[in-house]
Amino acid sequence: MRKSFGFTLIELMVTIAVLAIVISIAIPSFSTVLLNNRVSTTAHAVQSSMQVARSEAVKRKKIVTLCRANSALDECEDGADWNSGWLLVLGSEVLRVWQPSSGLTVTGPEKGIDFLGNGMIRAP
Repeated sequence: MRKSFGFTLIELMVTIAVLAIVISIAIPSFSTVLLNNRVSTTAHAVQSSMQVARSEAVKRKKIVTLCRANSALDECEDGADWNSGWLLVLGSEVLRVWQPSSGLTVTGPEKGIDFLGNGMIRAP
């Protein structure tokens, strides 16, 4: 008598049905994990950009500004919507550029944040 190895069609269909159920349960919580990760990454980018701005101000002993970038990412633009990215500038010289965040809303002060040469923030 010959033995055959493998799966029957019914076993394969049941396995695929169970897999589909498990995937349909897992996808919504995976998208929540991805969203939380993007929010955390963007928050860390904003925090690190403020730390870099402060250290540049102290290092140069001059006022540096962290501000909203225009669409060309080459100069500051007034506005609270920082989704287009943000810049670190010294006078008219752009020291660093942070790219726009995708799918998230980043809001900051309309005129930007000025860091003085002693590391303090200029009061508005």
